[in-house]
Amino acid sequence: MTSKISCDHFNHMIIHPLCNNQTILKKITNIAVLCLFVGSAATLCTLFYKFLTASTKKLPFREIEGVCKEAMDFASQALKDNPNVEYKGWTLSPANKDISKLKTLLDEKYYPKLKQVLEESTEGPYTNQAVLEAADEYMKVTYAISVLTLRDYPEFINGLDAGQVKKLKERIPNWKLKKLGENENEKPSFAMALVSQSSYQYRTFFECPALYHDLRGEMMMRENSHYSPHTDGSEENILDFTHNVPEEHAAPFYKEGSMQGQWRSLYNDYCDRVRMYVPESELKYADERFANWTVKDTGVKSFKTVPDTLPT
Repeated sequence: MTSKISCDHFNHMIIHPLCNNQTILKKITNIAVLCLFVGSAATLCTLFYKFLTASTKKLPFREIEGVCKEAMDFASQALKDNPNVEYKGWTLSPANKDISKLKTLLDEKYYPKLKQVLEESTEGPYTNQAVLEAADEYMKVTYAISVLTLRDYPEFINGLDAGQVKKLKERIPNWKLKKLGENENEKPSFAMALVSQSSYQYRTFFECPALYHDLRGEMMMRENSHYSPHTDGSEENILDFTHNVPEEHAAPFYKEGSMQGQWRSLYNDYCDRVRMYVPESELKYADERFANWTVKDTGVKSFKTVPDTLPT
């Protein structure tokens, strides 16, 4: 908009709204229009920023590199090598069917293999190459299952109909629902999905951390169950929160380039990824066990072989 008045200003509306050659009414009009323009631009910028940040929260991203990528590639190849594997069903199953198929492979192939070599090598099993290789395969698949569980959340939640949402919430105690601040019509948060026994996440979340603690705690086999050889095998001592693993077993987990060191890298990476999807405070509100089992292993003295009980 231009004004044909006796001055050299080309545009009074935007560039020179308070030019002395204009009437007071014209000046007020210019300022009002300018404020409206600036306000509209600020609103659009705010909405765009919220859109970007909301997208980031819904779809956390962190590059998978090094040993973590090797683990994901191993799991992907395992699926290609077993195209006819049936997927395990849960009350509320994952949107990504590869999670279910990998869980079936874990239960039917990789766990029996590790169990067998452990039973055959009860004396110093972690000096046995067959045990290390079986444990390495098992660890890679559990890492893939747990990471895919995190990635699956947005699609899993969006795919739930009203009846499935109700079913998911039915398996959560009312006091936990109140803690999480959920109402009947809200889509479930990741924390809610984790604590619901109807949801597959309730199980697959722990695949990676539970196995790592077993391996780091020198898992052995006895009467079809695992236990630390530093207990007497009785039930009350299986959940021993304080006993220490011998230094000769723990040391390789902190040695760069060792197979055990790679397991530690997988576990620590998963611990970091969990917090990308669920804030620490929300994780603890949902169930402290989910936080306690995913504390990074940063040193021999701080590591807890059995950090808490596992959900049943």
